[in-house]
Amino acid sequence: MVPFVSIIIPCRNEEKYLAKCLDSVLTQDYPAERFELLLADGMSEDKTRRIMDNYAHQYPNVRWFENPGKGKTFALNILIGHSIGEIIIRLDAHSRFPSDYVTNCVKYLNEYKVDNVGGFLKTLPGADTDVAKAIAFALASFFGVGGSQFRLGVSKPTMVETVPFGCYRRDVFDRIGLFNENLVRNQDNELNARIVKAGGKILLHPAISCCYFARPGIISIARQHFQNGYWCTYGAMFSEKPFFLRHLVPMAFVMCLILSFILGTWFNLFWWLGIGVLGVYSFANLFASASIAVKYGIRYFPYLLFVFPSLHFPYGIGSIWGAVSLLFGKGSSQNTHRSFSVKTPMIPIPRWKPTSKKKRHRG
Repeated sequence: MVPFVSIIIPCRNEEKYLAKCLDSVLTQDYPAERFELLLADGMSEDKTRRIMDNYAHQYPNVRWFENPGKGKTFALNILIGHSIGEIIIRLDAHSRFPSDYVTNCVKYLNEYKVDNVGGFLKTLPGADTDVAKAIAFALASFFGVGGSQFRLGVSKPTMVETVPFGCYRRDVFDRIGLFNENLVRNQDNELNARIVKAGGKILLHPAISCCYFARPGIISIARQHFQNGYWCTYGAMFSEKPFFLRHLVPMAFVMCLILSFILGTWFNLFWWLGIGVLGVYSFANLFASASIAVKYGIRYFPYLLFVFPSLHFPYGIGSIWGAVSLLFGKGSSQNTHRSFSVKTPMIPIPRWKPTSKKKRHRG
């Protein structure tokens, strides 16, 4: 008999994407009686709750719960606490999944005897516009995301530092604790870093893939990357390693520019150094934008020229701001009502009971 799987999805104001995401999960080729789909709503202000309620009434293996804390990390921990599966798969409402996604995750988790497994994240535009498509292209390029293997893809099974939407063995959370509720962003990276530090293994398998819808506009993607950059560094206040070294590259780039132009007011050499660094970046931007435009369409070229800086500069500035906040002990945390320990779970994790029957909970 195949393992019982708990699929968990945090939600907040996801009416645009949620229904299609749930449809892709509920049409998996994995036996329906061997998985449950748990949702947590972070006090949505749109039709998200209505959509979740409709699916909970229609499908006996779908349940949803309230997340008063609103944050994604709170939602994940609430859902883990209510789950009963031997295996827990963490998904995202902004995504869609092929029919063999769960089957492949379970298969390779057991075949390679790892603690977490994931696959290639195909980035799709969040709207049917040229700028949204340019953003998706940029997020799937090396210049856009650096050495992120799960965005660029691998040709063979590879042990990595992190994967998107992990498929975890349940005992991982017994051994190292739940998601760090102090982190608004980078909670997956931080959890995966703890897994590796504890001697665990994380596998990226090319047979596993899913689709993720990127933010559709320049402003929205810049805001997202500023927040990602901020929590890259400020998150160190709550965790030993909430980021990986490649995440610090944008901060180093922006810091180099800032210091060069400041010091250039006294020493011309630094001014020219800043001009040189900016020139190299501009050339790389032109080359990357042109390469993508040749492949997908020349009309995307002018948008790409703005998209790449809207990824790199906000991330770098956010990282600097996070580092300053960390240095002076100031900043923001979503955790305002309970403490967190990375060594022990905050809420009890029930053991797997395949015959357990739970009443459907409606918010």
